[in-house]
Amino acid sequence: MVDALLILRGQIARCARITWADRAGVRQREPRKRHANRSGRTHGLRIGLHCKHGCPPRLAQSPRIAAPTRLPRNATQRRSFAFSKAVAALVFHRRKRMSTPTQAAVAAPAAIVAGDLSEPAGSTQPATAGREVKLSPFATRVAAPRPAAEDAPGESTSSSGRLVIVGSGIRTLGQMTFEALGHIEAADEVFYAVADPLVEAFIERHARCASDLCMLYDEDKPRMDTYVQMAEVIMRAVRRGRYVVGVFYGHPGVFVTPSHRAMAIARQEGYRAEMLAGVSAEDNLFADIGFDPSHPGCQTLEATEMLRHGRPLLTDLHVVLFQVGAVGDQVFNFNGFRNPGFQTLIDRLIAEYGEEHDVYHYVASMYAPCRPVVRRHRLADFRDPDLAKRVTVVSTFYVPPRGASAPIAQAIARGLSGERGKAGYAGANTSEQLYGPAQQAAIARLDGHRISSNYRRRALTDSMYETMYALATNPSVLHEYERAPDVFLSEREGLRAEEREALRAPGMRALHDAMLESQARADES
Repeated sequence: MVDALLILRGQIARCARITWADRAGVRQREPRKRHANRSGRTHGLRIGLHCKHGCPPRLAQSPRIAAPTRLPRNATQRRSFAFSKAVAALVFHRRKRMSTPTQAAVAAPAAIVAGDLSEPAGSTQPATAGREVKLSPFATRVAAPRPAAEDAPGESTSSSGRLVIVGSGIRTLGQMTFEALGHIEAADEVFYAVADPLVEAFIERHARCASDLCMLYDEDKPRMDTYVQMAEVIMRAVRRGRYVVGVFYGHPGVFVTPSHRAMAIARQEGYRAEMLAGVSAEDNLFADIGFDPSHPGCQTLEATEMLRHGRPLLTDLHVVLFQVGAVGDQVFNFNGFRNPGFQTLIDRLIAEYGEEHDVYHYVASMYAPCRPVVRRHRLADFRDPDLAKRVTVVSTFYVPPRGASAPIAQAIARGLSGERGKAGYAGANTSEQLYGPAQQAAIARLDGHRISSNYRRRALTDSMYETMYALATNPSVLHEYERAPDVFLSEREGLRAEEREALRAPGMRALHDAMLESQARADES
């Protein structure tokens, strides 16, 4: 699922005309200054106006929304407030916000693969030097001679290395947990593979040192090779004794291969490793379509895997099919998946349910101002090529149950018995599986990887970032926007014309285009 969303990012970025010269690759920032006075409130929970210390800004109170009256607190209330404040400070401590690239030290792309970002290139050479590496070897420094065992897999040589895998959620920023943010801010290094420019900008503003794993994708490159290399880049940093956080779109453990691989390797080598739950597309689907997966039950499948292994469809249950826009695609392409097996998927569903059975085409909302896509069709409708083209890399199918719940004997016959495990599910991770011949070959190609000319960095103007952040994290601001968009936009300073237009009639694609296009124009000017 990660690479499917990244293709959407790539398609949009191609229109933005952002070159590698504008790619900061890795951003580092100075530790935030402590704020001298926050009037007793938990630090950094709201945004809007900058303070003189450079701390994250607060959101100005809307003149149409009366501020709540603070009631006197007795001793018990004061103790409860102090405890809540202490917990919030531990989980959600903000660091100094970095608003412009000039405040960041820029590391060479090779440092990302090396897992060594302690000496950013920007601190030792002119800023223009980093702009000469657009098509140079991705891992120049990594390929240089060094002790053979330095990055080699095996038992842990450092007790300090730590790995935490977190998710960014689906609905931008609003579904990122406080716990995930706390790790992003505290980590020595953050590696991310996310789907939209707002999350990327947020991570780069809050992480000490952030690196985009998407630079490892390339045209027609096998996706499994990229996944192996992503995990290896993360593990090289862990093996150096770093506190490393990996951020992946949605839930980091749902349809995300590199996160599970990195976890398995880290634990096998004796490092401290944990994965934190996030909000997945399926979680959003339950809420947006409106059904309880426990009644009568729910089967979740990846479309290509279901067809390849002939998985049984439990038609008396809710069925959720992921990655229906990438059926049969095994390689990555910045222009999008070709989806060669889509009609084979429709054939299978019609054989199980019949042509007249309903199917829901679902796309979760990525941005607070946008509504999710929930469209009901007959299965036979997808024989129409024009309708089939609307199924994209972000599409999910929900198939409602057919008829009443089947008897237990029938359910067993459909694959719910103990024999189901013989259908080809992966077993426990072993060192042979983690570093077999195919994996070792992919890792060997990592050091010579060249950044694709089609890779584009996503970025936002500061004004668009502040506006989208407020809409994603503050319900009162979102309510104000929904009630009177024109009035709301008239009070937001600094927005460009194309940004205002996209916010006036929001759609996910329009917002993507406006954010990236406006940044490209700002860079050109």
